[in-house]
Amino acid sequence: RQNRTSVAAQYGDAQATFVFGNPRSALGKVDALLKEQPKNPYFHELRGDVLMKANRPAEAAKAYATAVSLDPAKSGMLMMSYGQALLAVGTRDSAEKAVQQLRKGLDRDPENAAAYRYLAQAYGQLGDIAEAELATADGYYHSGDYEQAKIMAARAQQKFKRGTPGWVRAQDIINQPTGKKKK
Repeated sequence: RQNRTSVAAQYGDAQATFVFGNPRSALGKVDALLKEQPKNPYFHELRGDVLMKANRPAEAAKAYATAVSLDPAKSGMLMMSYGQALLAVGTRDSAEKAVQQLRKGLDRDPENAAAYRYLAQAYGQLGDIAEAELATADGYYHSGDYEQAKIMAARAQQKFKRGTPGWVRAQDIINQPTGKKKK
């Protein structure tokens, strides 16, 4: 017989409550878990997920920041979730922090196409169109749409000074042999 009061069972219940659309109830369940295990990064991550769904990005960012600081594996996904929440806050300062977190996350997981879209949005909020277009090109590249990647890379490259890291990265994308799209 299963123990319905175990931490694992409570975590599963909090996850299910979140997935089936009751953020307020899920938040209460996550907070109860955090009372038992305040240093568990995955409970803080779930708290961030719940707060994002509840359209409370500033609070979600704090939860993700705690999760990132406690995560022994230094998960790129956690950093990207933190960056996404910071981006949703919508201030210049939070967009700058979002770029830092998304870049750190992409350093750990460079093939995450969705994270490049958030990075492009963050650069766009900051008015850095060249970096926004380059991040968009990377996103297309990592999702397997090489044709669009090359188009965006060419657009971005025109805005970078020749020889700079952004220009070189754009050139790398442009010079990639075009095969079939990834599946």
